[in-house]
Amino acid sequence: MKTIDWLLSCDPAVAYLSRRDLLEEKQNSPYSPDEGWIKRLYEHVDPVTHLWAGGVYSPKYNSTHYTLHTLWSLQASPSHEAFQLGVDVLLKHLWPPKGEVRKHHYQDLCVSAMVGMLAVYAGKRDDKINEIIDYILAHKMPDGAFNCSWQRIPKPTMGSLHTTLLVLEMIQTLKEEHYSYRMDELLACIPDCVELILDRHMYKRRTNGEVIDRNMIRNLFPLGWRYTIIRAFDCFAKLKIVYDPRMEEGLQFLASKADALGRMKTEAPFSGQYFFRFESTREFSGFNSLRFLRILKHYRPTEYLQCMHQMIAP
Repeated sequence: MKTIDWLLSCDPAVAYLSRRDLLEEKQNSPYSPDEGWIKRLYEHVDPVTHLWAGGVYSPKYNSTHYTLHTLWSLQASPSHEAFQLGVDVLLKHLWPPKGEVRKHHYQDLCVSAMVGMLAVYAGKRDDKINEIIDYILAHKMPDGAFNCSWQRIPKPTMGSLHTTLLVLEMIQTLKEEHYSYRMDELLACIPDCVELILDRHMYKRRTNGEVIDRNMIRNLFPLGWRYTIIRAFDCFAKLKIVYDPRMEEGLQFLASKADALGRMKTEAPFSGQYFFRFESTREFSGFNSLRFLRILKHYRPTEYLQCMHQMIAP
């Protein structure tokens, strides 16, 4: 069995994405992305309220907001009724008029980017999405990146890795879905956002070169809102960001967590509520291995091909 055969034997969502992203198959995949984990997540939605875990944004990480985000990360079909109705709930409750949650206090920029992304992925064409885009573009930091603490006094002057990555994921999804509103301006944000991350060598402090946060070097699923280097590299690869020497430490670090076949394990998720455990920490992770191989395919194609043609010992 080769690495690709192993991936195709994993959860149907991993198999589907492996065929799409690694084998570059089009619409002739025999796998449905609406089985396995995706099917199990849909089993937990309330058919009356259209909520997961009885909440819109909380509890973390099985509320409506986070479950829909997990479904997006698995590329579940956005046409599913529960997905459509769930996104309607988010737009209703997480984007008040002009984003003003209460007087002079606005919706968190990270949450706004995630909601906007999910709504466009669902195929919505709602004025609220354009308002979210206006809001995000209006609050760029002086360095051209983004920070959810823009309302703090004194105001920050630099973007944060968490918020900037979430905005990049939003832009990448809007680009894929051919969303046109202010798209030229959104695309123009990409170089500054990428530079912010590269300036930190993907995960290190500018001042002393130490790891900013140990959580950033964990390979986790579900993704939640947090920045991790594997998530950042995966987004970079999807956006086709060209190789930069400042990526090298991060790429080497990721490679150190994989075996010769490109397989990675997962780690214990962040503290919170989950409907079920997706993968065991004792076994290789199909989802993380898929992400790592997508990254190798873009940044280290020779190593990628070597991984894909290795045989897994019985």
